Order: sequence, then C-alpha cells, then structure tokens
Amino acid sequence: MIGAFPLCPVTAQVPNEYAAKAAFLYNVMLFSAFPGAGNGTIRLCVLGRDPFSGGLNMLEGKEIGSSKLTIGYPRSSTEAFKQCQAVFVALSEADNILAIANLGKEAGVMTISDVEGSARKGVMVELYIENNKIAFEFNNDSAHSAKISLSSKVIRLAKSVY
Repeated sequence: MIGAFPLCPVTAQVPNEYAAKAAFLYNVMLFSAFPGAGNGTIRLCVLGRDPFSGGLNMLEGKEIGSSKLTIGYPRSSTEAFKQCQAVFVALSEADNILAIANLGKEAGVMTISDVEGSARKGVMVELYIENNKIAFEFNNDSAHSAKISLSSKVIRLAKSVY
C-alpha cells in the first residue's frame, strides 16, 4: 500500500508520476486539519488542465478522519475556493500562481501544486520528483494564514519549509 506515510516514501516513475502524486496528496491530506470541512466531506479539486487524467477519481470516497473525500474539477478559481477544502493548482495556471496562493490563504483552503517555485510564492505544498521519489516543500506561513495545520511529522519530511 502506498500510504504508510510518513514512514514510506512514495516512488515515482515517469509513466506513474501522477499516480504517485495522487497517493502523496491523499497522505498529506490524512495528516492535515481543514477548518472549512463540513457535512462529513472534504473536497479536493483540480484547478486547470487535469495532469492526473482523471486519476484522482480513485481517491473518491476514501476516508480522511471522519470525512469522506470527494473530487471536483471547478471551472474557475472563484468556484474552486468556494467549494473545495484543498486545491491542486495545475501547470496550466502557473501564470496566476501568486494570486491563486493568496486566494487560498484568504479562503482557508489548502493549495498544492507541482509548479516549480510555487511554495516560495505562497502555495502551501509544492510537489516535485527527486531521485525517483516524490519530494515536497511546505509554506508554513501560508498554511498558518489559512488556519490549516499539517502534522509536524509530515513537515519534518519537507525538503524546505518557508
């Protein structure tokens, strides 16, 4: 099982990169607290062109604490930050990454991306591949502003914390 997180690193190979990132996202969400979670669901949304090619759908219905995970594909950032507790920002949205990161902080929504440099610009979790494994950077200031907490066990695994 991919997911003895944070003890087991998630290995990524090029064809399965986004399957590994999907598993990593789920594991990060397992160790997070979402202030906007209500009615027994936590919604993870993809903003922009879906790099997972629908692969996040395998996470639909999985448990996160006492909530069930749902997946969404909103048409705009406004829609995303109204309906989602976590938003994966796709590469197609790279030009707007700073504004999207700020919206996440204001809305109390976890932001995740694999756009290079996104954590330094305010995205909470930036994923990347290092030595065929998923690695990440964490923006603690942004998470704190959004009132999202991530387990210290997970934060210790981050390559950089801002």
